[in-house]
Amino acid sequence: MKKFTLWILFLTAFFRFTGTSLQAQVRVTGHISAEVITSLAAMETAQLNFGRFAPQSAGGQVTITPQGTQSATGTIALGSGTHNAASFYISGESGALFSITLPNGPVSLTNTSNSKTMVVTNWVSIPPGNGNYYS
Repeated sequence: MKKFTLWILFLTAFFRFTGTSLQAQVRVTGHISAEVITSLAAMETAQLNFGRFAPQSAGGQVTITPQGTQSATGTIALGSGTHNAASFYISGESGALFSITLPNGPVSLTNTSNSKTMVVTNWVSIPPGNGNYYS
């Protein structure tokens, strides 16, 4: 009976020590994804150009519409030559948000060659400025 008890204790001890090395190891693999998108880019395709004009005694106003039409009021004599609205090409990921911000008030421009100045007011944009848009 004594031999039988020792044998059972030996088997119990054997399984207890080897049982830890028989445990299964679990391995999990996670998957990661990312999408690098093109950032927004803006490129000027046409510069704002009021064209050639000569202010007379009372002055006046030269207007360039977003469509590029030139007109004058007051005593402004329009000259020949090129005039056009500014234009920009916006590119980037579809659905990306961008905004157009126009000056809130008058902007004074100075000719660096002769120091003559003009004031630009009533800024207009198509689509409207000061708004958010999606590409």
